[in-house]
Amino acid sequence: MVAEHTLHTGTVNLNYAEGQASGPPIVLLHGGSLRWQSVMPLIPDLAARWHVYPPDLRGHGRSTRVPGRYRLQDYASDVVQFLEQVVKAPAILFGHSLGGHVAILVAALHPELVRGLVIGDAPFDRTRLRGAIVRDRARLLHWRDLAGPMHSLDEISEGLKQTPIAVDGQPDLVAAHLVFGDENPWFREMAANLHVLDPQMLDAVVEFDQMHADYEYDRLFPLIMCPRLIIQRRREAC
Repeated sequence: MVAEHTLHTGTVNLNYAEGQASGPPIVLLHGGSLRWQSVMPLIPDLAARWHVYPPDLRGHGRSTRVPGRYRLQDYASDVVQFLEQVVKAPAILFGHSLGGHVAILVAALHPELVRGLVIGDAPFDRTRLRGAIVRDRARLLHWRDLAGPMHSLDEISEGLKQTPIAVDGQPDLVAAHLVFGDENPWFREMAANLHVLDPQMLDAVVEFDQMHADYEYDRLFPLIMCPRLIIQRRREAC
């Protein structure tokens, strides 16, 4: 259904998948720590009517690692080049979490490249976003220590079972396997993502300020000219 290719931008090599040219282009931007395969459940339905492009963001999947260059504007620059050199037409941008932040930047600063915007689970308010990162620090640092090819998939999968997560009604963090069960397939799926992730990407997330320096939703949103759809899992994440 899709085939993988590489775009050489001069700064990074972006790995991406491409479906059949069944209609207008739609670019699917995955969340942080993931890779293009995370949007696979969306592709069969979309591919019937859209020309689907899911890339790996820099530092993720099979795209180039660029230590110290994981700012939102770096990701946005990659996507702009991808739209200009590969897609070559105004596209719908779908972005989940980190991909949503990147899509907002691209749509605001390069409106000629974006015909529509779909954002899923990407908090807009920097203060709330920083607070969420602080609350999630233990999990992110645990994932950072597991990420990269120095650990096997089995080792990462077992390590993910010890991910500390917050559970409503409990004052202390709880190991993930106690909540989801030892046989949950998510552990293996996430291990495959972390195995090809640059750990320094998660350092950038935890450090926060440099990565999110240009993410000011009250300045960016008025610049977005295209239709937009906002999907949020929790009201407090807006």
